[in-house]
Amino acid sequence: MKLKYIYWFSFYNPFHPTVRYRGKYPLEFLRNNYGVNSSFIYPDYNLSNIFMFFRVYFSVLLFRRRNSLIVIQSVHSNFIYGKALRILVRLRRKHTIYDIDDADYVRYPPSTIYYFIKSCSALIVGSRELLKNLSRLNSNAKLITCPVPDLQIVKKKKNNRLTIGWIG
Repeated sequence: MKLKYIYWFSFYNPFHPTVRYRGKYPLEFLRNNYGVNSSFIYPDYNLSNIFMFFRVYFSVLLFRRRNSLIVIQSVHSNFIYGKALRILVRLRRKHTIYDIDDADYVRYPPSTIYYFIKSCSALIVGSRELLKNLSRLNSNAKLITCPVPDLQIVKKKKNNRLTIGWIG
């Protein structure tokens, strides 16, 4: 399949580092370098975002684009958003991916997470430990660590003190 479109359903908005580094930045890279367009959806109570969710949801459910991929990113909720995505995966399982980069199944009730892992056609994990622990639930599991985009930031002078940062 020559990928042409990605429907990306995230668990949170782009202010969350995981959403940016595993979703937003790679989608921008694919659009800018390969012409792969996408819809980027996340749960929100803003009326325009709710409308966009329903528009994209029913679009993919009823008129899914050819050569498209559905990605569910770390959704663990069992409320309306999670239940709607469960239905979507049940009806449109082909070319679906569940992306997870944290052991959310330890912090949250794991039923929704395990459902997506087992029901999606592929699983993408962010660490070797997740791959080891979750590949028993989905035999098509792959390790993809978080890409780091070049933000074109150039340091103008060197500090005396070395500072190491962590985004997570």
